[in-house]
Amino acid sequence: MIPLLEAARGTAFGVICGHECYYLRGLERGATGVLGGGSMIVPEIQYAVQVRFCAGDRAGARPAWHQSWRSTNMVLISAIACAGLRPLGQALAQLRIVWQR
Repeated sequence: MIPLLEAARGTAFGVICGHECYYLRGLERGATGVLGGGSMIVPEIQYAVQVRFCAGDRAGARPAWHQSWRSTNMVLISAIACAGLRPLGQALAQLRIVWQR
């Protein structure tokens, strides 16, 4: 992502992070936004990260970014439970396969 950010610097082209885990670091390096699952689930938290960062409050942006992680993880865990999947069964094996990619 860093070469793309460097190439886009000073142009009208904006780089959007594809996942919340990169969002704050991406903003620090010149990204303009994020488009991940958490953006759809808890957009107000992602907005808080951006507003605080753009206002120069990097110390305030970091806790909001951590809240984004907690909220997104809780939604994922809830979705797995609501689907009737057992975390220690087949679903865990499938998630491990996806995470290794």
